[in-house]
Amino acid sequence: MALQTINKTELSVGMYVELPLAWFDHPFASAKFKIADAKTLAQVQALSKLSECQWDPDRSTLEPDPEPAPQIQVTVKPIPSDQEAARAELKAARTEINKLESKVTDLSKRIVNLMPNLTAGGELGLAAAFALADEVARDLVTDAASVMQLVSLTTEQDHYFARHTINVTALAVMVAQALELPQAQIRLIAQGAFLHDVGITRLPTQITRKKGALTLAESGVYEGHAKIGAHLFGEHLSLDLRDIIRLHHARIDGSGYPKGQNENTLGISAQIVGLADRYDRLCNPTHGQEALTPSEAVKHLFARERRKFSKPVIDTFIKCLGVYPPGTLVGLSDDQVGVVVIANPSHPLAPQVVVYDPSVKRTQAIPLDLSKPNQPSIVKTYLSESLPAVMSAYLALSARSHYYLIASVDADVLASADSLSN
Repeated sequence: MALQTINKTELSVGMYVELPLAWFDHPFASAKFKIADAKTLAQVQALSKLSECQWDPDRSTLEPDPEPAPQIQVTVKPIPSDQEAARAELKAARTEINKLESKVTDLSKRIVNLMPNLTAGGELGLAAAFALADEVARDLVTDAASVMQLVSLTTEQDHYFARHTINVTALAVMVAQALELPQAQIRLIAQGAFLHDVGITRLPTQITRKKGALTLAESGVYEGHAKIGAHLFGEHLSLDLRDIIRLHHARIDGSGYPKGQNENTLGISAQIVGLADRYDRLCNPTHGQEALTPSEAVKHLFARERRKFSKPVIDTFIKCLGVYPPGTLVGLSDDQVGVVVIANPSHPLAPQVVVYDPSVKRTQAIPLDLSKPNQPSIVKTYLSESLPAVMSAYLALSARSHYYLIASVDADVLASADSLSN
């Protein structure tokens, strides 16, 4: 039977639908799916850009499906023993991931130890910060075959500052390299990213450590961190670095702070650091904001904030992360559940995924390359809290969560992203 057009208000549980929306205009893993329950129906009907869609009677079950069981049933499928070459390749990738995890942990501890000198604003602290920024750029962002792990939010504020510093530095360097900027500018961006939030160390702890939303007055004090950081090291900091720190919250549409910037006045270096900071804050927010998954953060940036950054910067950033950014929790077509660990620019819908397998230690889990023949496909995404605690802990592969990045761009992921609706 042919597809039929239907108003969204007439949809019901059990219908198989095809949404005429771009991938970033809906929260689902694909634009084609069956409305399995009342919650999904409500999500579809709440889409502001959707008035009507098509549904397939042949693939629909008009009687409501039973509510899902409290615990997700997971199929565990080991890698076939005859795929020794693939096994060896993926084990090598896992080994590299473990090395980089240790490196990030070490860097984080050293940043925490450096913080008193950073807060003092002396020349000694600045030199140590530059050395660590160079180390992040050298060891965590190397070539197209490399991956890196960035560990996110912890319960200690100082550790959060350190992890956010590493995340933003590596993200910014990744984009700068993908844009093929001069090496001197890439190093400047690494240093600016490393120091972008240094002014926060001079703010009152009742603001920086506050778990709930800031008041209007507190927000005004908090916004001052960019100006404070730009002047913290005085003449020891170049004008270019001061601009990165001072302007990393400014946007080319005049929004952000300080206000009134545009594409001609806001340099690409400050934009890159600002976008890296924004992405990490969406994934690892402070002051009571709701965290987004990496996939949700990419959709948010592309759908709602892409005009705040120049096109080369935002496009390159999203190309690097892919449609399913590393860290996205996914459900596969064979009922396995996993986490995306390596993006695949050539096949944006087929990244490498670590699947939940309680028979294998999580530190020894081998990524599954979905671009290989006869592999399952991604059919849904999950929030961490929607999975059983044991599964979330396993898939985090570290204290809480992390994401992996590639260091260069070989394909136009933005164009490929439209295939999510096909």
